[in-house]
Amino acid sequence: MRRAAIVTIGMMFVVGLALGAGALDDVEALREALATELRNEIAEATDPVAAEFVLAALTEESSAERREAIEGSIAHPHPRRVRALELILGSDRDARVRETAIEALSDIGGERATWALARALADREPGLREEAIYALEEIGGDVARLLLLQARADSDPGIRDEAAALLEEMAD
Repeated sequence: MRRAAIVTIGMMFVVGLALGAGALDDVEALREALATELRNEIAEATDPVAAEFVLAALTEESSAERREAIEGSIAHPHPRRVRALELILGSDRDARVRETAIEALSDIGGERATWALARALADREPGLREEAIYALEEIGGDVARLLLLQARADSDPGIRDEAAALLEEMAD
């Protein structure tokens, strides 16, 4: 049941990528809602250190501080960090912050992180889309293969070729 719900949510997310820039307002609203949840959790002191890293990754003004907070969230796991990283991929204006989020998701691994990387496959920066396909290869699994199949239709021929090559490597 849980796996079916994750797959359904992930597929809804992939379909939602086609909505384009109009969906950015929704991402911003989700980002702010998560920030509010984290502020409440910090106030309740259930896991303040981990929550503070995730909150800082979402809200700090400085991109350097947001990147540092993302890196800190790896050492201080929090149940909402994958959700936060996905929102960062969809809304942060700094490509370096989005790249750090891709690297963190690769380090975290697992199916939820893999689905979150679908957001990076739609990034406007080809270099970040390429980073995402390498992260998918590193995580592996059926969901990663599905997303790499999708990447074979990328507008950038280099990314299409690399996705195809990685799929072949994963099949071996």
